[in-house]
Amino acid sequence: MKLRILPAILLFLFCARCSCRRPGDFKIIGPGGGGAMFHPTVSPHDTNTVLIACDMSGSYITHDGGKSWRMV
Repeated sequence: MKLRILPAILLFLFCARCSCRRPGDFKIIGPGGGGAMFHPTVSPHDTNTVLIACDMSGSYITHDGGKSWRMV
């Protein structure tokens, strides 16, 4: 029974690691990993500074318009 599950697990891991091209040349620039994001707040003083809360108990901040994020 275990040997029949192994090929499915290996196929899943292989597919999860492949870098498939996204239609329209979209790319992920923010925090990812699934889940919901709440309360996006853009600084009124600097539009490149954004703070966002996630449902997995983390909050993230960017100071470069979303090119890089830091968990706070």
